Amino acid sequence: MRLGLITALVLVIVITGAVLFYKPSSLTAPKPPITVEKENYTTKPFMECVACVDGETWNNKPCCTDNFANECSARNGVVRKTDMHPAFNGFLNGCFQKAPDAGKSCSNGNDCLSTVCDLEGAIRSNVCQLTEKRLTGEKSQYYDVDFYVATYSCKNSAPGTCTEAPADLLNPGGVKHSFKMQGKILIETLESGPIN
Repeated sequence: MRLGLITALVLVIVITGAVLFYKPSSLTAPKPPITVEKENYTTKPFMECVACVDGETWNNKPCCTDNFANECSARNGVVRKTDMHPAFNGFLNGCFQKAPDAGKSCSNGNDCLSTVCDLEGAIRSNVCQLTEKRLTGEKSQYYDVDFYVATYSCKNSAPGTCTEAPADLLNPGGVKHSFKMQGKILIETLESGPIN
């Protein structure tokens, strides 16, 4: 009888162990990782044309037609202009892809998929208040505008918003207009030099 009890006990242990360690093969098969395709976004224009002057173009760009804006809009794009003076007495028109993160809060371009953070808008909307504006004594050689460094106190450290496309560029060869955050302080600089 003792031998039967030992045998029964061994069988219970073996069966219990088998049940505990048994896993259906469907549960042990690794699941493939879920991959999300990141949207390809570029800050470069996908269509360009030049507002030709007296039939003259620039860098072999096509002359703009009245339909350029409509074609850009049909491709879900945004038209932006670049003043080509003094290299060319006209405008370069680009059709840019709309950035999907437009409107997101930002403190610099790195916060935005579009890489364009509109800190100037924070000044226009009074999120940042002017505390000091210092003239540097120099002027723009094309527009006779005084160069300066201005300091603003902002309500938060990310007062800007990500833009859907780059802003229009005026006189890229003559001035550099930049904005940068230092904590809750915004520094605006208008100086001589190319736009980065």
